Amino acid sequence: VALLETVRDGDHLGAEAIASEVRGRVGHISVQAVYEGLHALTAAGLIRRLEPPGSPALYEGRVGDNHHHLVCRSCGAVADVDCAVGHAPCLTASRRTRGLP
Repeated sequence: VALLETVRDGDHLGAEAIASEVRGRVGHISVQAVYEGLHALTAAGLIRRLEPPGSPALYEGRVGDNHHHLVCRSCGAVADVDCAVGHAPCLTASRRTRGLP
């Protein structure tokens, strides 16, 4: 439960950051246990795994819609970009972004 809450409360977190946050909530947890939990939660459709080019996998709790991701090449920040159409597959992003300044 702490793992799922951490991903849902976070903003496109990597496994190491998730492990650190979970440790703050429940104490010791191995990185391997975090990876296994992330795999199970992803397979169950409770979280989404992102694989930005040249970066480690990131995880997010926003799974109930179809949206794009904008990744800053300088700092690695990730922003959600809503679809202009709203239904999968959406190949056109809207002009609104969330998560980048």
